[in-house]
Formats: sequence, C-alpha cells, structure tokens
Amino acid sequence: TVSGNTGCGIDNGGSLTLTNSTVSGNTGGGISNSGGTLTLTNSTVSGNTGGGIFNSNRGTLTLTNSTVSGNKAGRGGGIYNIGSGTLTLINSTVSGNTATGEYGGGGIANAGSANLSFSTITNNQATSGGGGIRIYSGAVKLKGVILANNTSGTGPECSGSLISHGYNLIKNIADCGFTVHPTDILNKDPLLGPLADNGGPTKTHLPAANSPVLDRVPSQECTALDGKVLSTDQRGVSRPQGTACDIGAVER
Repeated sequence: TVSGNTGCGIDNGGSLTLTNSTVSGNTGGGISNSGGTLTLTNSTVSGNTGGGIFNSNRGTLTLTNSTVSGNKAGRGGGIYNIGSGTLTLINSTVSGNTATGEYGGGGIANAGSANLSFSTITNNQATSGGGGIRIYSGAVKLKGVILANNTSGTGPECSGSLISHGYNLIKNIADCGFTVHPTDILNKDPLLGPLADNGGPTKTHLPAANSPVLDRVPSQECTALDGKVLSTDQRGVSRPQGTACDIGAVER
C-alpha cells in the first residue's frame, strides 16, 4: 500500500511491477510513469488528487484485473496517457474519476496509443469534453468494452475518434467518432451495479441479470486486442459463465 503521500505516490522511470497493491489518497497524483515500464495486476489506484496514473514520454502502462477509481485531476482524472505513451487495459475498471479542467477526460485522456479490452469505463465525469475518454490524438482501440454512464458538457462517453474492434457497448455516441462494428451495442444502458466488492481482489461493477452485455461475445472472441485468450474476468471468475462471454470487465 502506498498512501497519504504529499506529491506523487510513485514516480517511475524504470521498470515497475505492482501486484495485489493499492495506491490511494496521495496528493500530486497516484503514479507517474515517465519513459518507464509500469505493470499493474490485481491492483487499485484510487482517491488520489492530481490524477490516478500519468503515463508519458513513451512510457508503457499495462493494467490487468485492476481498478482506477475516484481520482481527480485537471485532465485525465483516472489515466492520462500522453507523449507517445502506450496504454493497455485488460479486464479492468475505470470508474468515478473526475477531470475538472478545460481539456477533459474524466476516465481517460489520451494522446498516445491505447488498447482497451474487456474493460468497464463508467461513472466518470469531466467539466468539458470526454466524460469517459477524451482523445486528443493517437489511436484508441476498443474490444469488449463497456463505455457508459459517464458525464460531460460535450462527449459524455467519448470526445474524439476511436477504433472499434467489436463487442462494445457505448451508451451515448454523441461527439464520439468511429465506424460502428456490427457487434457493437449503441444507445443502451448496461444496467450495472455500483462499484463494490463482488469477489476478487478489486472492486467492480456487476451487470444485472437482464443486462444487454450478457452472453454477447462468442467464446472464440474472448480475447484481448493482442490475441491473448481471456479465460477469466477481472475477479478471476471463469469466462464464459453462460453460452458466451459478457462484455466488460465482469462475467456474471
């Protein structure tokens, strides 16, 4: 646990791996990764002011089975990926983060490369564009992602252009440019429960029994964007539980 520090909780420029860890309540941000390699597994970054994770200067940031929640910053409340940084999100949750400045990006602000697979981005807010994701530049690719119930003056879920690789649920596509994949679900509520202990090492949003995200992904498509088979969800529960995999970080 890294908590209650003045200034950034962790400042990394080398190679850092966090497993079963918590970075919370730091002022000046939770983690800064400048040009380094940062890997989080089964970990939580929450309640930091100055943002959750700042990835810059060609840094590589990978989150698996992790939650980024309740962080606040001027831009990129949860995750700020810039400077040709690379962000990979697998089986992870970005929830309840806030961007208070004019550049937005409540959950994620991106000016690098981002690959988001079977993750849930919800309940984030921004004063300006991109409650869920603000895309300044770079490629943001989504597969099996829930992007819903985020709020902002413009682009509640997304501001900018992303690339759909299918099996996503995006509740509100206003100001979010992309080519719709035939398997995407648009303009529907995913019917998620609150961020809570639903089992596993991190808090998650459990879909309701009548959620439209259930059993929407054929078993052979339960893979990350790099082709890695995702046999479990964020909590470690086996995928699939039904006839097919569920969209998002949690398999009901």
